[in-house]
Amino acid sequence: MAHYRKRSGRLKGMQLRSAGGPSLHEVAWQQAHGCCWFCGVKLPRQAVTLDHLIPIAQGGIHHLENLVASCHACNIAKGRRTLEEYRQVCGGRPFAGEREG
Repeated sequence: MAHYRKRSGRLKGMQLRSAGGPSLHEVAWQQAHGCCWFCGVKLPRQAVTLDHLIPIAQGGIHHLENLVASCHACNIAKGRRTLEEYRQVCGGRPFAGEREG
């Protein structure tokens, strides 16, 4: 079952659950071992935001394969940038989620 909150004509906070299963936020947070995929800072579960690796504005989809757990600061800083564009802003180093393998 899908839960939606609509704001400004766009879908926000979409959380897909299967019969009481975990939300996308929960799954992304677990996959990132409770850390921001970009900077690696430890995140309490309630502080997780989802970031689209390929931005929706650039053809990305709202699917777990394109979503990572992010702290609010990294999510805002990345904005609608691609990973490569954001990497240039961050000094060209691999992101924490990439270093983990």
